[in-house]
Amino acid sequence: MRRKGIGIFLVSLLFFRVSPPAIACCEGDPPGECYVCEDGVWVWKCSPGQNCCGGGCCSNSCCNVTCCASGQICCGSICYNQATHKCCMDSFPPYICGINQICCYGICCDQKCCRDDCIAGICFPYCCKSNEICCLGLCLTCPTQTAIGLGALCGTDYGGHIMLCYPGAQNWWFLEHVTSGTRTCTSGEIEQTNVPWQEPTGCWTDDITNHNGPPQNVGPCSDTTYQTVCCGPTVEKVFCCSYSNTQVITVSSGSSPGTVTTSSAGASVQCNY
Repeated sequence: MRRKGIGIFLVSLLFFRVSPPAIACCEGDPPGECYVCEDGVWVWKCSPGQNCCGGGCCSNSCCNVTCCASGQICCGSICYNQATHKCCMDSFPPYICGINQICCYGICCDQKCCRDDCIAGICFPYCCKSNEICCLGLCLTCPTQTAIGLGALCGTDYGGHIMLCYPGAQNWWFLEHVTSGTRTCTSGEIEQTNVPWQEPTGCWTDDITNHNGPPQNVGPCSDTTYQTVCCGPTVEKVFCCSYSNTQVITVSSGSSPGTVTTSSAGASVQCNY
């Protein structure tokens, strides 16, 4: 009897076994990330105002698949703070520089950006210092021009010779361009440009003279010309550095005695006639 009762009890358990509840499945794929299936319906799982970022919910900017921190925004695939950095978009991929730096084709410069011409989409950037210039992809320092008076002329040729020096520019290339200003000693316009030449010492003598003397025959008068001196480390870069000088020949009198004074670039020479 005892065994029979156990058998009836087991049958009863099998007969009255509780079945699991049916689960309603969602059809197809979810409409996007951050959706979950609930009761056969795809439901957005993020809170109102949030966006989906890399499968997770994001309350701030989403940068590629990264949720940026509060106050940050996206630069390419990098989160950054606009108060301390900047997004540089002048090359690919974008990159981050300090807020006070200069974006320079893939690198960050503190003072000045310089780059060579791009070749097949590849650029060659350089960072120049504040006292340098960028000329044809090269950072260089232009020398300080100095002038020294060498001597004056008071004859048929009258005027003077002034030496111009450019320290540190040994073996650089030079070019001179001269145009007319107001001229009362001689007539005619001057438009002169020399062929570039290489100067071993970085110094050369400027001949500032007229040839219709003696000066007492033309004075009192003055001739003004405007000179531009260009120089650079190669003939291709001869225009990198430039200097503007006003050249003046002054004849004091139309009779003797008198003086001829010649000045340029802060230097002057004088002779008596």
